[in-house]
Amino acid sequence: MTDHDRSPSPRDCGGKGKALVALACAALALIAAPASAQRFGAESWTLDNGMQVVVVPNHRIPAVVQMVWYKVGAADDPLGKSGIAHFLEHLMFKGTAIVPPGGFAALIARNGGRDNAFTTQDYTAFHETVARDRLDLAMRLEADRMTGLVLDDKVVVPERDVVLEERRMRIDTPRSTCITPTAVRRSAGPMKSAGSAQTTRWLRTENGTRPTTRSW
Repeated sequence: MTDHDRSPSPRDCGGKGKALVALACAALALIAAPASAQRFGAESWTLDNGMQVVVVPNHRIPAVVQMVWYKVGAADDPLGKSGIAHFLEHLMFKGTAIVPPGGFAALIARNGGRDNAFTTQDYTAFHETVARDRLDLAMRLEADRMTGLVLDDKVVVPERDVVLEERRMRIDTPRSTCITPTAVRRSAGPMKSAGSAQTTRWLRTENGTRPTTRSW
């Protein structure tokens, strides 16, 4: 049995009321597209649970890019909790009752894919690139962590320290200030999403992440 056959199958694809989630799929067939084809032939519809689905076909390679976008970013951080959207981006990789911590990325990699995520002022996005016959695996993994994320201080506190170290390396160190004004403008969203070190240090499962996870 392959990892693909053992992929998790959560009961509910989830979807939060406040979260506008777009699933963008590309490269869904082997046949090359004609030169006269439209650059984007996007199709879009909304599921019963409120999730917006956007499909952008690209027939050049047998691969697919799945992206899940939550319409929550650094601008939505509660007062006194700056950086929590970015922090929750990190925690989304920490595991569920079905997939253990680190298992998401491991399953994607084992099936020949890659994954990552990013936070801006306006949204938080998660993406996977896999072979087209592994799209169902990526969908099941995203649906699982969308509704079944397991958070406690055993995973929250160490990841908080990872976020603090990331901030020190990218923002607080002297080297991080030695960049051009153009680079600052291009990086303004992601850099601001890191939040302040003072507000990040006090975050625990109960006083920071759990109430905000519910609002996602």
